[in-house]
Amino acid sequence: MIETAVIGVGGFGKNHARVLNELEALSVVCDIDGSRARAYGRKYHVPYVTAVEDLRKFDIEAATIVTPTFTHYEVALKLLEMGVRYILVEKPFTATLKEAYELIRKAEEYGAKLMVGFIERFNQAIEVVEKIINDGEIGKPILYYFTRVSRWPERIQDVGVLKDTAIHDIDLSNYLIDEYPEEVYATMGKLQHHKHEDFVNILMKYPEDRTVIIEANWLTPKKTRKMRVTCTDGVVEANLLTQEITIIKRDELSSPNLDWQEPLLKELLYFLNCAERGIEPKPGGREAVMALEIAELVVKSSREGKTVVINK
Repeated sequence: MIETAVIGVGGFGKNHARVLNELEALSVVCDIDGSRARAYGRKYHVPYVTAVEDLRKFDIEAATIVTPTFTHYEVALKLLEMGVRYILVEKPFTATLKEAYELIRKAEEYGAKLMVGFIERFNQAIEVVEKIINDGEIGKPILYYFTRVSRWPERIQDVGVLKDTAIHDIDLSNYLIDEYPEEVYATMGKLQHHKHEDFVNILMKYPEDRTVIIEANWLTPKKTRKMRVTCTDGVVEANLLTQEITIIKRDELSSPNLDWQEPLLKELLYFLNCAERGIEPKPGGREAVMALEIAELVVKSSREGKTVVINK
């Protein structure tokens, strides 16, 4: 298996370490917090370091970056410079579009491959919904409605709900529709948090009269991750947490019998397979940039209070 490092084992990074250990691919952990690095190194019986530069002493082929967003660009550059050829950068990829463009350029320069952690693409529920739509089982899609709400996760300090949370559904919209939106309208703001926005509501118009609505916030008491696709001959609903699917037709209601599968396990297994086979992973830099571009348009629309028309 590919020798892989995890940079950042606080927050979601501890799950990266757990899964990579299960896949027998975890070779070293890195965290700026020495006690945390030591704890996870000892837990999984692998070396641990507190600085990215110290990873040079190990024969690392791949790495996952699960640090605060504002550090992603710098950490990824250091990994590229030391010859790591496959790097998974957690969403939203980088803090700015400028950093995203530059990171992609640098990866190409070093001959490395980048993947962005849009984990919902590896959610079994999304895979089933995609197949139902592509098979034409319920007709042509008209409306995609995403709900992604919960209380504020206190570990997130450097970005707001748009780039931490709603960006998943921005990416899913691009992925499922396989197009770029033509228009974006959004409202967003801060109700309980002072540094970053804690709610955003997004309306996007795609080609062929397809519409996307995204509701995301850090205000709602109960954690909810759902999507609903209204089509010309029916509706499909998906709970992205439980992976339960409901298909609604004129005189029929059905639910496929699915055993829950961990999206992170599927994502990291795919990432490692790409590294082993030497192929380009998706979603990669291009998909990351598309989502970040739309996120910036969301900010623009909310700030100006009007629809942003996109000329692509």
